[in-house]
Amino acid sequence: MILEIEKLVHSGYGLARFQNKVYFVPFVLPGEKVKIKESIRKKDYVIATLEEVIEKSPHRIEPACPYFGKCGGCIFQHIDYSEQLHQKSLILKETLKKIGNIDIEELNSIISDNPYHYRNRVKFKVRNKEIGFVGVDEDFVKIESCSIASKAINDMIPFLKEFSKQFNPSWISLFYSESTKEYLLKFASYDYIDKEKLKKFKEHLTPKNIVGITLIKDDKKEDKVIFSIGIPFTFIELLGIKYRISVNSFFQVNINVIKKLIEAMTKNESHFDRVLDDYGGVGLFGLYMSKFSKEVDISDINKSSTNDAEYSAKLNHINNVSIYNQNSYTFLKKSLSKHANLLIIDPPRTGLTKEEIDIILLGKPDYIWYISCEPSSLARDLKLLRKKYKIKEIHMADMFPQTYHIETAVKLELA
Repeated sequence: MILEIEKLVHSGYGLARFQNKVYFVPFVLPGEKVKIKESIRKKDYVIATLEEVIEKSPHRIEPACPYFGKCGGCIFQHIDYSEQLHQKSLILKETLKKIGNIDIEELNSIISDNPYHYRNRVKFKVRNKEIGFVGVDEDFVKIESCSIASKAINDMIPFLKEFSKQFNPSWISLFYSESTKEYLLKFASYDYIDKEKLKKFKEHLTPKNIVGITLIKDDKKEDKVIFSIGIPFTFIELLGIKYRISVNSFFQVNINVIKKLIEAMTKNESHFDRVLDDYGGVGLFGLYMSKFSKEVDISDINKSSTNDAEYSAKLNHINNVSIYNQNSYTFLKKSLSKHANLLIIDPPRTGLTKEEIDIILLGKPDYIWYISCEPSSLARDLKLLRKKYKIKEIHMADMFPQTYHIETAVKLELA
């Protein structure tokens, strides 16, 4: 079957129509004529596989990675980078309109940096002691390199292969700090791991800049530490602040883009009496905002992250922050009982709960910065927040080039 692609949608698929059916096709571009094969047929739509591009878009390029189309990590490597940014901006604006009834002619900015070798953290799957990723067909794809992982992480792939032979992991996560040139490794294993054996391996057979190795209990809800060898944390310096990052703390994977996003968000800020940073992690936004604020409250449910935030506050001699290890609902209910000038929220992909939004609307902070990694939940939440707020700025940050993921920062002002 031959189809013409109308547009790209949020999953990264191209959308086409034929005989009142919607077809979703991967690895295509708008305007292309393609030969497809039906893969999954549903009542209202069909998932297809791409067999041949008959008429190519001028924005189609050769993918840089030999695993593209097999590995499930990237979906846009066939598109030149400027067009990737354009297509993502169209998807973002369409999602805001369709779900949130929000009309946006132009974004305030589209923030980007190097489209390759940007990730400072990569989680590798391991099968039969080989390193790889889960592929587009849910199969295992063995790899020798990853074009979106930092070059420093790629340099360690030979070591990770040897590590896998010794300890038979189910997965390995490697984090790299450009500031310290240090790595943190954590893994789960199919086998019993002898602590002394791992300690000797760390001392004698591991590169010295892998400062910590942590064994994790394989749990879908959270990574539970069994034990660590070495130092289970490192540091990242960003915009004049030194952040401690522990092995079980979250930190943004694209340092250059998050730096530019923070600069864009604070470009026009002067001073606040009271700032709240919800879903604050290690204090990435909250500690930086202490420069602009008389008082900052930071909260996150992850104990490792709030421990790091407390440590970093002391390390940087920041004395105007208070840090809480609480869930978002509890933090918002308590902290918004008194007036706040600014609320920063960076929720997970699922967005805010209805209860969280109700508390925000009741507490009425003067401004909100909503940072989102999922346009559909962002649009849904903005629709509710606009009962009392108006949108002032929208910035799109390409935190994950070559993938369909979109990061957005929206500034809201109390109407």
